Amino acid sequence: MHPPRNHEHRDKMQQLTLDLAPAINRIHEELAGLVQTSLVKAIEIGELLTRQKAELKHGQWLPWCQENLEFGQASVTKYLKLYGERDKLLSDSNLGVNEAYRLLSTVDSGTEAEDRDRNAVHFSSQTGEWPTPLEFFDDLNAEFNFTVDVCATPENAKCDQYFTKDDDGLAQSWTGSCWMNPPYGSVIGDWMAKAHAAAMAGATVVCLVPSRTDTGWWHDYAMRHEIRFIRGRLKFGEASTSAPFPSALVIMREDADPSMSAIDSLPTARRKSEETDA
Repeated sequence: MHPPRNHEHRDKMQQLTLDLAPAINRIHEELAGLVQTSLVKAIEIGELLTRQKAELKHGQWLPWCQENLEFGQASVTKYLKLYGERDKLLSDSNLGVNEAYRLLSTVDSGTEAEDRDRNAVHFSSQTGEWPTPLEFFDDLNAEFNFTVDVCATPENAKCDQYFTKDDDGLAQSWTGSCWMNPPYGSVIGDWMAKAHAAAMAGATVVCLVPSRTDTGWWHDYAMRHEIRFIRGRLKFGEASTSAPFPSALVIMREDADPSMSAIDSLPTARRKSEETDA
């Protein structure tokens, strides 16, 4: 009698697995070596970025990255992070292929647009930070000539003088013409209160905030100053897609003149170009 058909199939599968297992294992070992090598190369990129950043002045880093690198800011940040953790990573003899894969997956392997979009998602879901679009800021800077970015990171600071999280901008003295793009979380009310107090002390504070007209901080502070609603939705940081919320500018001054108007989300130069093309 012949054995059941399913036994024949199982026997063939077992024989095939036994035949290919050595080759599969060998390739797996080779791949693990390649992944480890890729991790070392990623750390080397982080080192070079760190050295280049040290050569630049405040406010030059982000423009330099945009003009010279073929990948987005999210990858830059992650290369820098890998380099910062290099001692731990390179000394860990137990770092397996899965962990190396995980670390490398944080660095972009796709298009720059995909990198920018992941960066935007990261800011929104993890930190509440939405980096100011550079061209949009340039238009405002031409009007207000900002002297200090009161809520920034070294990577996205828009002025030579800026306060980081470590500086605790809320504890600093705000004077002159101030740019503020605060974290869009539960602490935004604290930043708006600080901006209002600084304006009443003589500073000019231009605030880029989500247009959340139902919140307490909006009624307590924003509505006491000039408000410019932004038509359309901004593309924060280097994202290729727009933010999931509307934005507004609140211009706070000592001689506050509460008023409302609307401005375009496109920077002046690009808007004129598109109007010409049309």
